[in-house]
Amino acid sequence: MTTFDDGTSDFPKRRTSVPVDDRLETTDLRRLLVSVPALLERAGWRRVGTKHRSDVWMDPRRENSVFLAQTSSLGGALSSIREAIHQIASTTGQSYLEVAYEAREPWYDHLLIRTQIDSDLSTVLLTQAADKIEALRSLLLSAARAATFKAAVYKAQDQPVSRSYSHDARLAPFGSGSFIFHGLVPITHLDQEPLFQDRASLGSLRDSDHTKATRTLVEALSAASVAAVDGRTNAFEAAIESGVSANLLEALTDLAVDDEDQPAPIEVRLRYTHDIDVADPAAARFDRNGMLAIVRAANTLRSDEPPITARVIGTVTNLKRRSRRGPGEASIRGQTGQLDGVRSFRLALDERAYDSLATIHADHLLADVLCTFRVTGRNRIQVLDIDDIRAVD
Repeated sequence: MTTFDDGTSDFPKRRTSVPVDDRLETTDLRRLLVSVPALLERAGWRRVGTKHRSDVWMDPRRENSVFLAQTSSLGGALSSIREAIHQIASTTGQSYLEVAYEAREPWYDHLLIRTQIDSDLSTVLLTQAADKIEALRSLLLSAARAATFKAAVYKAQDQPVSRSYSHDARLAPFGSGSFIFHGLVPITHLDQEPLFQDRASLGSLRDSDHTKATRTLVEALSAASVAAVDGRTNAFEAAIESGVSANLLEALTDLAVDDEDQPAPIEVRLRYTHDIDVADPAAARFDRNGMLAIVRAANTLRSDEPPITARVIGTVTNLKRRSRRGPGEASIRGQTGQLDGVRSFRLALDERAYDSLATIHADHLLADVLCTFRVTGRNRIQVLDIDDIRAVD
């Protein structure tokens, strides 16, 4: 009989079937043998001794045990790592895949955005998916900018100190329940894969700029949720010092819209990967009334922004007019150097301008439109005037 470090001489016999994730076989085992114990400890498990060249870990209730092999040989380590990941998932309520991601790539925190909370749907329209993913990027970019300096509105030229914070973020497979965006938020610069040999070096991965951006994101989401309950404009204005901006509120709006393009309840939660001494922050929840308040606040913070004159280069879509001749409407989905990301510009056109865009569309070319517009939301742009239309060869 083995006596463990905590004075006990036996361990629970309860075992569980473990799913197989072949992707673990392509992961550096030395990395897993460092990251998995860190995840066990964060989940409340404790190492109580060794047996058969394996570390023995027990869960907080001392009902389950995990034997984590100390060897880096493929056969001996993988089965114990799989069981450890499964047990961590059972303890924390995460999916097996979520924990496996944390073990394989410990240089990411996990941002879980639950949308369509009050709907039976667990899908999202393809026409909205691209905008929601762009909104996720905008959410992170807003946090990185707010970590650099506070402002009610950020322009495209306002670059954060940590430019790689949003650039290196990734999208992981979705979890179950409603429709969940699973964002992987980098904790360090990823020009090359970080190196670590032990628990101490794993903990030193966090880069100060990235950490500041993540903490600013958490603070801004918390402040926005409080202001949304209040609902008044001055509550959102006071939250600017906590990182709230029109950009962040617009990103939340675009993540929250339902199939009818109306704001719906949303929940945003951040889970740290391996900061054992730092508790995961509470989820920021926004009900339907709170999201309506966020839409109004974003518009108010944008209201003092002057109109922008710039060239928009993109694809012609949604050509529409009532007859074969005369004025009509069209949209340009494209980019301009004055705004972040891809935007949709709805244009009211006279007959000549409509014919020009119809020809560009028929020839499968990009359009280059010089126009003056006002931003009224993340994907809501009011075009005031059109000065020039040409095709991009």
